Amino acid sequence: MRHVRVNEWVFVISMALGISRYPWETPPHPLTPTQPSYNYLNVLAGIAREKPRNRSEWEARFAHWQKPASETEELKIEAVAKRIRTALARSKFLSTRSWEIIKQGSYHNNTNVRSESDVDLCVCLTDAFFVDAPQSDWPTNAELGCVPVPFQFDYYRNIIAWCLEQEFGASAVTRGKKALHLHKNDNEKINADIVPAYTLQKFGSRGAAYLPRPVPDNGIALLTTENKRITNFPKQHYLNGCAKNDLTGRRYKRVVRILKRLRIHMAENITLAVKTRQRAKSTASYLIESLVYNCPDTAFGHTYIYDDVAAVLNYLSVGLNDTRNGTTLLTLPVWAFWYEVNGIKPLWMDQAWTLAEAQEFVAAARSYMGL
Repeated sequence: MRHVRVNEWVFVISMALGISRYPWETPPHPLTPTQPSYNYLNVLAGIAREKPRNRSEWEARFAHWQKPASETEELKIEAVAKRIRTALARSKFLSTRSWEIIKQGSYHNNTNVRSESDVDLCVCLTDAFFVDAPQSDWPTNAELGCVPVPFQFDYYRNIIAWCLEQEFGASAVTRGKKALHLHKNDNEKINADIVPAYTLQKFGSRGAAYLPRPVPDNGIALLTTENKRITNFPKQHYLNGCAKNDLTGRRYKRVVRILKRLRIHMAENITLAVKTRQRAKSTASYLIESLVYNCPDTAFGHTYIYDDVAAVLNYLSVGLNDTRNGTTLLTLPVWAFWYEVNGIKPLWMDQAWTLAEAQEFVAAARSYMGL
């Protein structure tokens, strides 16, 4: 590791501020508020953007990257949720239904790395359902104890949007394909993605018609503006993530944050090939979190966090490039057994990403670190 002497740092910062190298020299052109010669913040930011050159520098960088974006995520989420509840109280329709606000996303899961990222909340009707089950053994409404709801999902979404517009102003609400984007730059500076959803009941196979139905996994489901159904399991995601974090000595979420920040660092490094930068930029944070979740607990807990990151990337490299293509448990590739953090949705089925894209990202990350 190259050690920088104190006077070298004095020189760098002094030049950034536009003053002389040595404190006993008088600067030829004293700074005035309207005459800065350099922006010292840009110099320091440039140092932070530099790629670490060796293991020691990576370890120092990771020691910073492993930290949460802030220590007040949950307080911020609850403050936003409180305002959303106030907004939804405007609706006579919602007063006749059963609903809850579900916290989700990287803020709630404590894996976010950008303090300016949006809070993710779901407004879920708990008395309206979507159902998933084997096509050959679909439960009837009588079995479910349900009747069709007397309204369409679009109507429900519009009710939520109207409540937000009434509370925060129409200009603060943007209607997206999946979520309602709320950006209110007042004293509270609320930035949130609000997802209207129904409760999802996902039934597994019961093996034979005479057997009782298994207890369903409850999640959320929504319809996009293009009428595409999207499902998620935020409560299971949160619980599994916390359990994984405990089992790995609090290292799991630290490694997730490091790899998310590594992705950003790669995407912003103009010395990298365009294809590599684009792959880093387009790799979903949710995919990174799920990939790390599927690593064995033994990959974590080294003396140095660098070794945890290296072990995770090396395991993922081997697993993602497993070329076995059999049909039995012993001949299937490792990656075929991987799931999202919720433990319910397979990682490669009906997803926005592909196995090849995950392979490319992990390969690029390992190359970037010199593994």
